Amino acid sequence: MKILGKLFNLLLLLGMIAIGVLGARYMIQRQKPPVHEQTAMDPRPVEVMTLVRRDYTPTVVAYGDVAPQIVYEGRAEVSGRISFLHPDLRVGGSIAADTQVIEINPEDYQTSLNQTQADLSASQSQLAQLQQEDENTRNALKLALQNLKTAQQNMANVRRKAAPIEKNTGLIQRNINLAQQNMSITRKNLELAKQDLALTRNDLGPAQSDLELAKKNLALVQKEMARVRELGKRRLIPLTQVDAQEQVVTQQQQAVSQRQLAISQKQQAIAQKQQQILQLEQSLVQQQQAIVQQQQQLTQQDTSVASQDQSVLQQQQQIIQYQQTVTDLQGRLDTYASRRAAAVAQIERSRQQVKGQQTTLGRTLVSMPFDARISKVGVEQGEFVSTGSVLFEAINTDGVEVRAEIPLRQLAALLEPLHGQTLNFHAAGSVALLRTLNLKASVRLVGLESSAIWEAEVARFAEAVDPVRRTLGVVVTVAHPLDDTVMGEKPPLLKGMYVQVEIQAPPIPALVLPRHAIHQGHAYVMDAEDQLEIRPLTIRLQDSREAVITEGVAEGERVVLNDLIPVIPGMPLVTLAAAQAAAAAARNAEAGQGSAAAGDPAASGAAATTDGQGQQP
Repeated sequence: MKILGKLFNLLLLLGMIAIGVLGARYMIQRQKPPVHEQTAMDPRPVEVMTLVRRDYTPTVVAYGDVAPQIVYEGRAEVSGRISFLHPDLRVGGSIAADTQVIEINPEDYQTSLNQTQADLSASQSQLAQLQQEDENTRNALKLALQNLKTAQQNMANVRRKAAPIEKNTGLIQRNINLAQQNMSITRKNLELAKQDLALTRNDLGPAQSDLELAKKNLALVQKEMARVRELGKRRLIPLTQVDAQEQVVTQQQQAVSQRQLAISQKQQAIAQKQQQILQLEQSLVQQQQAIVQQQQQLTQQDTSVASQDQSVLQQQQQIIQYQQTVTDLQGRLDTYASRRAAAVAQIERSRQQVKGQQTTLGRTLVSMPFDARISKVGVEQGEFVSTGSVLFEAINTDGVEVRAEIPLRQLAALLEPLHGQTLNFHAAGSVALLRTLNLKASVRLVGLESSAIWEAEVARFAEAVDPVRRTLGVVVTVAHPLDDTVMGEKPPLLKGMYVQVEIQAPPIPALVLPRHAIHQGHAYVMDAEDQLEIRPLTIRLQDSREAVITEGVAEGERVVLNDLIPVIPGMPLVTLAAAQAAAAAARNAEAGQGSAAAGDPAASGAAATTDGQGQQP
């Protein structure tokens, strides 16, 4: 009985579970699916700008101190006591160019100059004495030369008598030499003529062979011509072919004539060369006979020459005596030349000493080289100064310069117009580089309320990069910084002023975004569906206000300028102008409905009842 009871309870439990499962399944099948409601976001009003490509001027702003362009340090070039000091030679004083500002006592230098001038006069007197002695010696030498000339004339008379004999001897000898030379030349010409004859005969054989070959070719061409004419008469070939064949025959006939003419010319040349060889052989025999006759005449002349040599020897001894006298006088004259050169050198030395003393005397006067303001004075009147002592320091008022330190990443902006070009930073090309960059600069005071601006010029780049700050110095110059001063508006630009330097490169066309429209390297773009799109940007260069964009946005797209919180890609946007226009339209619509309600009495009464909580006012 207990087992049946347990079995019944189990079956009852299973039946209840089955009923529950079936009921749940039936309810699920009858249940309708949930309906999802779309939640619409309100469009966010934003300020946008439409990108257009415009000129962008790369600009760099840096700061620096005003420094003089030229600092002149006046030093004493001689030692001595200060005898004069310009009254305006004080710190802050202004002195015009070429103004004498300091004089060092010149008495010692004037005395030294006088002594040197006296030495110069003594040297000039010594030179005059040497010149007189030189003139006397020259007169004696002139007389000795006249005596020598007379002896030489006597010698010439003796030689003149012997001259015809010697002349005849020389002529005979020259004739013999010429005859021998002519005979040698005749022999060479004979050999050359024989060689030329052999060569001409050798050339005759090939020419005759060429003639035979040309005649054979002519016979063949004439035979072909007959055949072509026959074909032409039958009109089997065009007449142009007949004409062409006639031209070939004519050309071949001309070739035969040319070769015959060439053979005839070579035969004539052989005959001429044979005649020439015969003439040369006859001439050679005649020349040998003439040489034998002239050698016999030469033997007769040698006997006459020996008798004249004795007379010549006597005259030569007398000439030697006169030559010795001339040599002695010439030796004395040569010593005068060296002594005169020494005197001239001493005079030149004294002149250089005078010139040096005059220069030293001039150095006792110190003048201002340019219009300047005095920044330091190191001496007083009556004070003794030594050579090299610093007397004063002056700065040029024609220009000042400012060295502005620019970070390297900003310096790239100034070079942007020349992006991709090869530049020359060597010293020789620095001027051309600055001209190519075409930079403009201006200077503005810092820390003062004045808005004065000075135009400047970029003069040069620094020699090296600052290793600590990673900057490069750029030096700009301002011309005439003291001109056009307006009290209270444009003060003079003085040494030590702290200024702002703005340097601009030539403008370049680019897509430009304000810096505040860039969010961690991204831009908020309002797409064609007025939804937010976040774009990564590639920034080429940027300054404190703007950035040049190369990738990420395109011309004509709308970029959001204000910040968005939160930032959700795809969120709806509306331009601020459109939102303001919609709000104004809504306000105008509400105002129109209010005016219509005020014109209806029933509505007014109802409104009054409602406002008064059911009571008449």
